[in-house]
Amino acid sequence: MKSRITNLFFVSVATLLLLTGAAKLYSATGTAKVLSQTDPILRVNNRALMVALGVLAIGLAAYLLARRDRASDSQRAIAVLWLSGNFIVYRVAMDLAGVTVCPCLGTLTSKLPLTREFVDHLLGAMVLYCFLGSALILWLAHTPGEPKSRRTPWADVGATERRRSRIQH
Repeated sequence: MKSRITNLFFVSVATLLLLTGAAKLYSATGTAKVLSQTDPILRVNNRALMVALGVLAIGLAAYLLARRDRASDSQRAIAVLWLSGNFIVYRVAMDLAGVTVCPCLGTLTSKLPLTREFVDHLLGAMVLYCFLGSALILWLAHTPGEPKSRRTPWADVGATERRRSRIQH
């Protein structure tokens, strides 16, 4: 049951990443003024940033869909946690800098029948879903009683050290 839910989580995250990655790449082809400006946090051209993040999102989605064995659950969760954690740090930095509009989907948001504020909240919820879901998968992989195949390689380091100390005594 856990593996079905875990795979469903990764497929849903991959779907979100494919959609947002495609949106970023589509927006990067536009002529909007914001694309020629520099990102206020990363100090990189917005067009180049949109292309890089679009390719990264689609690449991670492909990785999540390609690695569907139980042994890779922790690796996939770490990748999602890393990306979503970076998005959270970026959003916090934007808030601290007083930037009110996140160009997360580029100019595509102006074509949607939704307010920018709603889209921004929706993207924030998606990032939290990815972050909390991957953190939960990693936490469950480290709980006692889990089969070794569900645990990350470093989960057994403490057990190995305890065995060594018992042998020495």
